[in-house]
Amino acid sequence: MISIGSSSELRAGEWVCALGSPFSLQNSVSAGIISAVARHSSELGYPQKGGEYIQTDAAINAGNSGGPLINLDGEVIGINTMKVDGSVGISFAIPADTAVQVIEQLRKHKKVVRPYIGMQMINFNTRELREIGRLFPDVKEGVIVKSVAPGSPAHKGGLLPGDVIVSFDGKKVHSTKDIMTTVGYKIGRHIPVQVKRRGEKNLVKLQVTTEPLPAPMQHFRG
Repeated sequence: MISIGSSSELRAGEWVCALGSPFSLQNSVSAGIISAVARHSSELGYPQKGGEYIQTDAAINAGNSGGPLINLDGEVIGINTMKVDGSVGISFAIPADTAVQVIEQLRKHKKVVRPYIGMQMINFNTRELREIGRLFPDVKEGVIVKSVAPGSPAHKGGLLPGDVIVSFDGKKVHSTKDIMTTVGYKIGRHIPVQVKRRGEKNLVKLQVTTEPLPAPMQHFRG
């Protein structure tokens, strides 16, 4: 039986093999390296989808999707999913760690229950926030809260637009990726948060509890 490895310790340049049946050619294997370990969905044209992908130059074509991406130890470290149309050597796989969380959700709930915080975030060290950075000269990195949905976990926890999240679950925050990775797929988790707030000398300590993602509103159609 094939074993599942961890995708959290992957490095660019590692050799991998993609297994599958491209163009109905069963039991085909292609080899390559990991080109990038955390390519965000927004870079692939899916800003609303969220999540990250492993980029590889191992050939992935129609029929490879759903097949394993394997390291040299024979461990599954990703699930082959797509390639860039018209490209050569630009393919992507879902990280094994993400796949394992999804499998656990399916076993437990028979569906994927995604956690919800209810806030929009922007990386604090982006170009657009240089002016805002002048308000917090002692904060060199973090994530700024752009907006908070009324009644959301973020709202209930006391987060406000303009807050700069510097610590999430006891860990320093460098980007929105840190927050989304920590949230993962766990519902009902109590997460301590520390923010820098305008007008407050000291860090403000809060707590956010993840909730299931609300179902979309049904609109009347006459």
